[in-house]
Amino acid sequence: MWNSKKNPLSTPAFRLAIATSWLAPDSHRAAQEQAIRVALDDAPDWQEFLHLVDRHRIPALSWAALQRTAGVQLPDEVRTALQQRSRRTQFEALRRSMLLAEVLAAGNRAGIPLMPLKGPLLSLELYGDLGLRQSHDLDLQCRLEDVFNACRFLKDLGWHPDFAISSLTPRQREKFFRYDVHLGFVQSSSGQLLELHWHDLYETTAQTQARWTAGLSCQWRDTTYQAMTPDDLAWYLCMHGCRHAWFRLKWTGDLARLHAEGKIDWARGLENARAAGLQKSVLATQALLRELYDLSITKNERENASSRAESRLLALMRGAIAAPETHGTPSELFRPHFYEWTAGPRKTLWAFFKQKLYRREDYLLLPLSNRFFWLYVPLRLLSFFWRHWRHA
Repeated sequence: MWNSKKNPLSTPAFRLAIATSWLAPDSHRAAQEQAIRVALDDAPDWQEFLHLVDRHRIPALSWAALQRTAGVQLPDEVRTALQQRSRRTQFEALRRSMLLAEVLAAGNRAGIPLMPLKGPLLSLELYGDLGLRQSHDLDLQCRLEDVFNACRFLKDLGWHPDFAISSLTPRQREKFFRYDVHLGFVQSSSGQLLELHWHDLYETTAQTQARWTAGLSCQWRDTTYQAMTPDDLAWYLCMHGCRHAWFRLKWTGDLARLHAEGKIDWARGLENARAAGLQKSVLATQALLRELYDLSITKNERENASSRAESRLLALMRGAIAAPETHGTPSELFRPHFYEWTAGPRKTLWAFFKQKLYRREDYLLLPLSNRFFWLYVPLRLLSFFWRHWRHA
């Protein structure tokens, strides 16, 4: 399965990180433990392994998977380092879950339905434990018509947005909601981050509406929130992972867990993928799951016949998983745009460039009246290259 000349994920440390990036259910536990033992027998580089655990944000999952595998003996310093990372992850998850409960309660009081995305509640749903999945921030979705009211109650709780949409002109606001899909917030008292979503970049409006219509009303810590159906959750995680080229192993682990529990209807997933223009990305994702976790995914040979586009996407996904955390060179900066062109819904070149050139910050850098709004088009080309040059 692993060919070091073709696969950048072939070192023993990387194979151990992959094997411990999820907790397999009982039906797949023996296979997971066998994969762990095989990787350990090949003498992994422990510094590389700990780096990968941090890079892919899987410390608590890796620790739990190794702890429950009989006969595993870790070097003392590795055991201590991994255990400390796991405890920090669980502590941070507890802090974020308390903040999440506070936000959900405020949404209940304001009469605004909220749908948590990923984060502590996904960890609870997948593993029955809030602290096994490491998260960087809180992600919530509201309906488009509730965005302004949600911003108000978040401000009352001490969350400050990274962009003031209230200051936009009507024309700027129309473009903002066409191209932007979330607002970022930071809580000044804790430094915690939150993203408020209303749409997904790769999702059709009909799919967003259908998810809300089918949503389940759930209770947690005396609060009510909207949860996705298992099918919608699988589709959302697949879409999110495809958008980011499966940059982190914790995302592939999420989907592997859902598949192993029999909660993914791949036929329906492919229907959604066709509607969103993501069919080749979903087929490449299936191949990635088979490769990483040796999962048996029922194949329709006509649908899953390996195409050049899917093979290229699979190679890009491997490269993203193996890539370092940060990017600096111009070639690395432009690679995500190439991936999005390859993986995303088919668009005209002009539509793709308009989306990539758009930046809401341009409205603050140079406020233009509606009369001169057309000037943003040529100016954005200059600001696009300026931003990439400054980042590099």
